[in-house]
Amino acid sequence: MTAVEDKDIEDDKTVTAAAVAQDDAMSDAEDELSLGDDTIAQVRRLLNDNAIDPLRALCADLAATDMAELLTKVDPDTRRLLVDVLGDAIDPDTFSYLDDDIGVAFLPHMAPARVAAIVNELDSDDAIRLIETLEEEQQSEVLRHLSR
Repeated sequence: MTAVEDKDIEDDKTVTAAAVAQDDAMSDAEDELSLGDDTIAQVRRLLNDNAIDPLRALCADLAATDMAELLTKVDPDTRRLLVDVLGDAIDPDTFSYLDDDIGVAFLPHMAPARVAAIVNELDSDDAIRLIETLEEEQQSEVLRHLSR
C-alpha cells in the first residue's frame, strides 16, 4: 500500500469517527429535549389530585414542543382535561406541533374566540392547517372572530 492510500484510509477513519460522534451528540441532545415519563406521571398525579396551581406552574415551564409531546402522550380524556385546566396558558405554538388528529379531538370543544386567539398567534401556514381541521360551522365561527 502506498503512503497516499494509507493517508486516504486514515482520513476515512477520521471522518467516520467524527460522524459517529456527531450522531451520538445529536441523539443525546434529542434525549435531553424529550419530555420524560416522570414529568408525564407528575402531570397525571397533579390532575388526579386536582392540584391545579402546581400543575399550571409545572406546565408553564414547558416549551411548546414539550407541551405538544405531553398532549400527544396522554390519553384523550387527560388531554381534554389538560386543555380545559390550562386554557390560555398553553402557548399557541403548541398547536403547530400537534398532529391534526390530536388537534381535531379537542379544538371543537374550545370556544371559537379561543381558537381564533390561537390562530392569530400562529404562522400563516400553521393557522391555515389548524382552521382546515375544523368542521365547517366552527370554521365560520372562528373566522368571524378573526375579523373582529
